[in-house]
Amino acid sequence: MTDHGGAPLSERYLKTVTGVALLMITTVIIFAISFVPAVAPDNVNFWRIALGVPAVLLSVALVVLGPKLSSRSFQASIELLMLPVLGVNFVLLQVTPATVAVLFNMLATMIYAGYFVRRLALAMTLLLGTGIALSTLFFEPASQTPHIGAILVVYIPTFILTALLLHLQNTETLSALHQARRRAMEDPLTGLANLRALEREARKRLTQKSRGKTPGVTGLLLIDLDNFKSANAKHGHIGGDHALRMIAHQLTRVASKDTLVARVGGDEFAVLTRGATKERVIEAGEIYRAAVRAASSIIEMDGVEIDAAVGCAVFPDDGRDLSELLDRADAAMYEAKGQKRHNLPDLEPLSEASLERPAWLDDERVPTPVEPASHANLETMTGGNSARFSSISLYARTSAIAWAFGSVVLGISLLMPDAPASRIPWWLVLFGGLALSAGILKVNATPRSRLHAIFDCLALLGLAGLIALTGGLESTVPPLLILLAASQAWFWITDKVVARILGPVAVALSPLIYDSLGSGDQAWLILVTLFAECCLIIAIVGSMYYDRVLLSKLQERAEQLATTDPLTGISNRRAFNAFVQDLIDGDEHGEFAIVMLDLDNFKQVNTSRGHRAGDSVLISIAESLSSVAREDDCIARVGGDEFAAVLRGVGVDGARSLAERFVQTVANTPEAFASGVGASAGFALHPLHGKTIDQLMFTADTALMAVKASGKGSARVARVVSAV
Repeated sequence: MTDHGGAPLSERYLKTVTGVALLMITTVIIFAISFVPAVAPDNVNFWRIALGVPAVLLSVALVVLGPKLSSRSFQASIELLMLPVLGVNFVLLQVTPATVAVLFNMLATMIYAGYFVRRLALAMTLLLGTGIALSTLFFEPASQTPHIGAILVVYIPTFILTALLLHLQNTETLSALHQARRRAMEDPLTGLANLRALEREARKRLTQKSRGKTPGVTGLLLIDLDNFKSANAKHGHIGGDHALRMIAHQLTRVASKDTLVARVGGDEFAVLTRGATKERVIEAGEIYRAAVRAASSIIEMDGVEIDAAVGCAVFPDDGRDLSELLDRADAAMYEAKGQKRHNLPDLEPLSEASLERPAWLDDERVPTPVEPASHANLETMTGGNSARFSSISLYARTSAIAWAFGSVVLGISLLMPDAPASRIPWWLVLFGGLALSAGILKVNATPRSRLHAIFDCLALLGLAGLIALTGGLESTVPPLLILLAASQAWFWITDKVVARILGPVAVALSPLIYDSLGSGDQAWLILVTLFAECCLIIAIVGSMYYDRVLLSKLQERAEQLATTDPLTGISNRRAFNAFVQDLIDGDEHGEFAIVMLDLDNFKQVNTSRGHRAGDSVLISIAESLSSVAREDDCIARVGGDEFAAVLRGVGVDGARSLAERFVQTVANTPEAFASGVGASAGFALHPLHGKTIDQLMFTADTALMAVKASGKGSARVARVVSAV
């Protein structure tokens, strides 16, 4: 996750708060035990100081030093924290008979490790924790605890499985978040970094450079394609897209490991690189230019020969930030270009044969980036690659594992020689749990469903019944209540979180209704144990609820960025494709139109006034188009100077009217008017001109290219009358 220091709603903040909470629970349990005369050692004050002060000091260190450490150092500190916490529990097991309370405290440590530490540290923590728990069999007074064998049979496997399940949930969740963030920093067409990613990387590198952490010079190369319009003009935007993907592929092939290649415009790329000297950065520019020419030679598109002009700027000689470096590189690029102007060549008359899919589009040398139909997110995570389990929700799989595992360990504990008295046979517990597990997989309850809530209530009632039937206050079932809370809390409905916390707490305290506490010290030990169990449930559910809110907000933001053009702020190609696909999937016979809009004379703005002026024009045009679009339409930037619109519920006349309005809007935009920028448009209708995105875009693009090829009349909007 993104490191936000100590700010709320950050992973670091969550780790700190949860860690401090668990340390404080440890301290409270230590002091609570110390006030029970029969279990406290003679030198009780020394014991309180020796065991309680480290927990307080570690809590203070987390709060004070946490925001100041680097992400890597902070993560290492979190993992090292496991050692003193486990050490405190080991000492407690050797000096007090309150074994069950200490085991609950160890369970809290394992849960924290499962959710917040990396795989190797988790394995070491589980191994060390298992060894400490087993030591209770060999050292007094822990070995004198009633039913200690049966207790350990449940506790040790439970805290291992709980930690592993939480690690699985966290891994899949972070994977979904990473995917969303990657999409937010990626150009949808080429798979390269986008302008947003370039800005972030530049800030990081230039800050490091200014602090003297990076050797050599940081250079920015700006690559502008020459004659690229010929690909669009002769083969439509689908041909231009293919050329761009091929060029992007070649650029990444020659890029070094520490180089970032980004697409920052329609036919413009930026390379953030390092070199020993400025001359080496300039030499790198020639390599990238050669890569563009190599891509052009293997594209095999008739009449398309693409070259490139490269401008170079280095930090700090040519600028102190990315904006200044882009301006300097832009000026150097047009100086190299020699102020050439490239006009749109005329097209041959279009025929139906020209609508056929060109052979070069099936070139397998460069795979076309394909967006997943349904990417992972926090509500629909399925995980796994098996065809059998890919449709089963993570909720159902986690529930099934927890119930199957719980029934096995509880059945074994009831077979132990020192097991507490039970009014239910072990085989009924075992087979009942396995049958319930199979039923959960069959029903496949999804998060937030009514069935989900019903299952959680039944699960709590079932555990309450098992506690009553297997010894009450002496039952070995309570750790399974922690397993249920830890494995299910992630999926609990957020607006019912208080009730979800009170449910497990009520089950944990239920034996107080029908079972006697005993007298004296035994009563105190029972109360301390119940207190530890309830604190652990509250800490688990509260932390996971907070984490869900955090991750949901982060992913929502990442998804928003992933579907937004970083320059103009309107929808990007990814959002446009998804919008169209949703319309097609929702009603195959529904009528809607796609409008492809291409700016006229926009290249002259970049050539004469620089890319910053061109960006200003694009932003203004995007705002104007968004202002005149209908509320349920989609306006997107799908290329450098190319926009697209999806118009719901319109026929030929309606599509033409709205397309003409968009063209006129561009012409009336002050920045565009002052720069001599106009627009042309072509449109296609679903299902008349096609039933797939590719067919519709290709047809609309063909109409657009026909308008631009004619270029003389006043009509700037067209459609293909006879379509594939």
